[in-house]
Amino acid sequence: MSLVGALFASCMDMDARNAIGANPLQDGLESIINAKDKQELFRVAGRLARTGADFITSLSPDSNLQNSSVNVLWVSHADLMLNDEYYENPQVLQNLEEYLVTYASTILNLTGFGLEGSEYDNYGDVVLGVEKQLIELQSYSSLDPVSADVCYLLSYQEATENYPLVFGAYAEGMQLLDDAPALTEDTDVALLSIAYFEKAEELVMLLSLDALKTYVAFAYINGFAKYLSEPFLTARYEFFRATILGTDSPRRMETVCAAHLADLLPVHTGVQYVAQRGGMKETGEVFITMVEEILDTMITNIETLDWLDELTRANVLKKLNALEIMYVQPDAEQLDKEAEGLAKLDSTAFFANVELIKMARFVALAWAIGGDVDRDEWGMSSASVNAYYTPYTNQVVFPAGLMQQPFFDASNEAAQIFGSLGVVVGHEISHGFDNTGANFDANGNWNAWWTEATVLEFGKRAQCLVDQYSGFYTEAEDGEQLVPVDAEPTDASTRRRQLVGLFDRFRSDYTQLSVKLRESLRLQHRLMDKCLQMKNELVVCAIKIKTTEQVQADEIKSLSFYRDECEYAWKQSALSQARERDAMRIIDDLRAKMEDLQLQVKALVASGASAPMMRRRPQSEGSNERMLATPVLLSPKMQVPWRD
Repeated sequence: MSLVGALFASCMDMDARNAIGANPLQDGLESIINAKDKQELFRVAGRLARTGADFITSLSPDSNLQNSSVNVLWVSHADLMLNDEYYENPQVLQNLEEYLVTYASTILNLTGFGLEGSEYDNYGDVVLGVEKQLIELQSYSSLDPVSADVCYLLSYQEATENYPLVFGAYAEGMQLLDDAPALTEDTDVALLSIAYFEKAEELVMLLSLDALKTYVAFAYINGFAKYLSEPFLTARYEFFRATILGTDSPRRMETVCAAHLADLLPVHTGVQYVAQRGGMKETGEVFITMVEEILDTMITNIETLDWLDELTRANVLKKLNALEIMYVQPDAEQLDKEAEGLAKLDSTAFFANVELIKMARFVALAWAIGGDVDRDEWGMSSASVNAYYTPYTNQVVFPAGLMQQPFFDASNEAAQIFGSLGVVVGHEISHGFDNTGANFDANGNWNAWWTEATVLEFGKRAQCLVDQYSGFYTEAEDGEQLVPVDAEPTDASTRRRQLVGLFDRFRSDYTQLSVKLRESLRLQHRLMDKCLQMKNELVVCAIKIKTTEQVQADEIKSLSFYRDECEYAWKQSALSQARERDAMRIIDDLRAKMEDLQLQVKALVASGASAPMMRRRPQSEGSNERMLATPVLLSPKMQVPWRD
């Protein structure tokens, strides 16, 4: 039986999966429970991360930004249970908290996890609390020292000394120095954020050992839950699909297992998919002919574009000519590479197969550190209905799965082909030449190649689209218009509603601040004075807005309530030097928001100018798209992406 056949058969064998239940996780959970201190716990977490989920820290090889042909060990924050959008929007998170806690408690209880003499009644509450603190840490990247290179290079030894738990003990547990031939204590590692890891180290020192054990156990179980027995699958369905997506029935097991194949054995799965498609040779020929015509047209347009200066034009053409198109499926060598260490899989032991595949993948990743970037490697299966551009290799990938109806049919007219899949091709290619691709040269190195003149001209044309889309709106179920606050108001009523919306946002911020002060932050008197000063300035700002815009009086008067709230929170708290810095940061952040609000209001009153966009670091991997800024919506009904 083939690797794909054995893996699929084992996935479908629910009797065998139900028979073993959570037994495969028990040794790992015992190691977590028996850890005597945080140092040992982080070593355990690192060992489990070799085949399981990351914990606070993610360690993986990827292209060196300054030399895109060589891999470096990247150190970044680990993914949380959900996408960041859930945690960043208080209203969305509040609606999900009960379900998240239930899910976390359920899968922990299914394994029999328990800490003797623990102070916690509900382990799900612990998980939620830790995740909310971790998402807050990610915002600290704005405090990083200025760097033109996006990342921060430290030697492995320096990173260990600076962050003894979240890097040192964790990497020791992963045994990277033993398994990665090119990695030594003197080797540079790339950190995406210095401030994040400084704060993460502080956080884990403050959290209790039991809280950390609970969260490590949850991350471990959650990472493997989709490969376990029916009770785990049911818990995942009820939270990720029924609660978040609103689906009323689980996916068929065949569909679930097919997705596991594409994730665990992407190359092998893709090969079988292409073999069963038929006519892929002719399809590929028609596709690449279309791509070549699109590239020829782009070159002609670049050569005649009147707003590009000659230096930028030359760099565009150089990068466009160096662009590598990868389509249908990867080379045969990738099939052998994926099969290394997988001589045979057991058609009746799904979890054992998963562990074997993940261990083989970890070994390959360890060997990749310090080695050459494999330019023939694909980031997804050729069975995937997707496409992507990679900036550090200047490559674009179009899998065979995309070359089917309704996107593509080789027998269609040219207009149909260009109007469907041709749009996708142009979109992906354009990533190499947008304001993110502008930071990577033709060789994929981090090397900005736009001139200042081009940046200015690009900004003018981008602003045209910003202005156009800022004027769009939709309606909520109650008929209320949902309008971006930085859009040009059409009348006094709209402007008034927008300003009231701004106060609603600040009311939420100050409510959260009061809770933090009351529950966990015990401040010095001078911090209280600063808090009161900030509230007074906000009230002054509100009065100014009332004078110019006639905002409803009760909306302004209610702001003074939060001055009393802040003072009450301080009076109910004891002094604490240890947490003063964090409290000061919260106050300073809100003060900055208040000052930004003043500027926005002045701009709205004077000329209707839009607020400045938030700055985010460009990504260094793949082509996952992220918005550089998201307008705040009044009375939003959000749909947020999920992770499963």
